Order: sequence, then C-alpha cells, then structure tokens
Amino acid sequence: MSSFTPHVAPPSQAGPPRKGVLRIPYGPGPQHFGDLRLPASGPRPLVVIVHGGAYRNAYHLDLMDDLAEDLLRRGFASWNIEYRRMGDPGAEWPGLFQDVAAAADRVVAMAPEHGLDLGRVLVLGHSAGGHLALWLAGRWRLPDGDPLTARPGALPVHGVVAVAPVSDLDRCFADRPDIRPLIRAEGRPSVDPYALLPLGVAQVVVHGVEDQSVAVAESRRYVAAAVAAGDPAALVELAGAEHFAPIRPDTPALARVAEAVQDVAGA
Repeated sequence: MSSFTPHVAPPSQAGPPRKGVLRIPYGPGPQHFGDLRLPASGPRPLVVIVHGGAYRNAYHLDLMDDLAEDLLRRGFASWNIEYRRMGDPGAEWPGLFQDVAAAADRVVAMAPEHGLDLGRVLVLGHSAGGHLALWLAGRWRLPDGDPLTARPGALPVHGVVAVAPVSDLDRCFADRPDIRPLIRAEGRPSVDPYALLPLGVAQVVVHGVEDQSVAVAESRRYVAAAVAAGDPAALVELAGAEHFAPIRPDTPALARVAEAVQDVAGA
C-alpha cells in the first residue's frame, strides 16, 4: 500500500498546481483560488472539491489532488478550492464560509468557457471539508438577512459526497474553543448541517470504520437524521479504513469515494 502523509506547509502556501491543471482566482486574496481539471471532452459534469484539515491554514487544497486526478480519469471535471482558514486574516465567521460560497459560485461564470454542465454539479468534501460540502448544498435554506444566504445566481448543487465529515459541530469541537469563532457566530446555527436538513439533494456519506479523528458513529447519526428529514441519503462504511484512507492514492478507499461520486451523479 502506498504511504501517505497529509501535506503540511507554511500557512496558506499551497504548492504549485500539477501539470495540466488550471489555477484560477475567484477573489482578491492569496487564498482565493481554485484548481480546475478538465477531461478531454464535454459537456463535463463537475465536482466542487473542498479539502479539510480542521479549518487550519497549514493544510491546503493539494490534500485532494489524488482524488481529483482519479475523478478526471473517470470523466469528471473538478474545481478544487482554497479558502481562508484559521490563522488567515478575515477567516473568522462568516469569512471562511463566504470564501467557500464565492469559490463555488465562480463556477457559474466559468461554465460556458470550459464546457461545464451546470445541470450536473456535485460537491465533495473530506473531514472539515465534508462539513463545508454539506453546508454548500444546504445554504439555500438560510433565511433572508443571514449573511450566508444563497443569492440569485448561486451555483446549483445536485448532490453531495461527504467523506468522514464533521457533521455535528458542537459534538466534534466541544474541546476546541479556538475553532468556534471561525465556524459559528453566537446564536447562529446557520452553518450546522443538522440545522439545514433537509438539504433536498442526494447525499452519500463515506466513512472509515477505524477513523480516530471523526468517529463513524457521527456519520451514522447524520445519515439517519437526513433520511428522517426526507432526504435521499446513504452511508458507505469502509472496513479497516482510517481518517485519511479515502484520500490516499491507490487505495480501495479512494476508489470507493470516486464510485460514490459516480453513483450520485447518476441518480
């Protein structure tokens, strides 16, 4: 099995894009960019990819490069996004979420030039990025006046694949008060996936049974709540897999995530 170490670099300094990848800005800041991968022919179904890393700026979008490359081989375009994280100026709520929303919505303007099919847009996220993927799909449910409410022209999302997601913010970060200013304003549960249910789109949650960072029990609870709320949601449990296995190159776990994307895209 290939060895894999999550990429840790100086804050907010992702490595250069791989060959053939288009790095495109979506805003003025140094973290406001994404990597676009395009298969040879179109129209192209698109996967918006959101990396994890506990919302910290030592972890970058290249965490998801191997999964993006696997999806490319399967005929999917992908938009792997960077965003401000803990330690970056302006990342505190609602900045991080505004970045993720702006990065996703940038796709609408890019679609004609790059042959992207806006009728087949999925969001994929791992760990903290899994939380952000679920939030992107559910932001249409936020009330008017919320600074994170989806605006006219926002990117339509047709399905979500959440990998080892942080689905319950209070339970997952009960002992991390440093994260609270980043992900929630006092009295505003608008970024909690449970508060957004039903999302109204197909959801597949993929989770390693041996995950020691986010327990698989959290995903079992979330999927049960999503189904009870009326969403088409399913859980794929990966026997023997730990937290990073689903984004490690050349593993059955990574392939199973890509297969989940195919399943949701075909739904």
